[in-house]
Amino acid sequence: AKIRVVTAVEPMPFVTPEGNLPLVPEIETARRETLKRHVLAQLARRAPESASWPVEQLDGHPDATITRVAREAHADLIVLSLGDHGMADRWFGGETALRVLRMSSVPVLAVAPSADALPRRVVAAMDFSATSERALAAAMPLFGEGTRLTFVHVVPRDFSMGAWPAWDDSYENAV
Repeated sequence: AKIRVVTAVEPMPFVTPEGNLPLVPEIETARRETLKRHVLAQLARRAPESASWPVEQLDGHPDATITRVAREAHADLIVLSLGDHGMADRWFGGETALRVLRMSSVPVLAVAPSADALPRRVVAAMDFSATSERALAAAMPLFGEGTRLTFVHVVPRDFSMGAWPAWDDSYENAV
């Protein structure tokens, strides 16, 4: 497999002329070198064969960088971990996984920190549209042997926007 390692270099906070911290090129160079050394050390711990992998540094926030690289690579899937973020991060958009999910045009598989095997209990939200059926078919290979699958039927948006008394038998029978 061809490996490409990309690290996002987040922009420095804006510093006003009144501030005491001037933004000089040496600070940015040192920051980039420190980040690259950190990434190389992480790779060496996790994958000893990584010494030959090139590390690219791209400017931008992690979520934007991940989605941009996925788009450029014509990726079919983005896999990332759910961080150990608190509820405030989730509510105020501080979690990278949520931001990537919102920005991405391809599916995102967000893996829980405790995950160490294929899923054994899966919930599939289905409106039985062609799109939701394709989504489930694409995900099926990720399920392990003996997986318990629960369908949760969701009413399509066009039905839920109308008056409930108009919800006819044909839809109920189709489900």
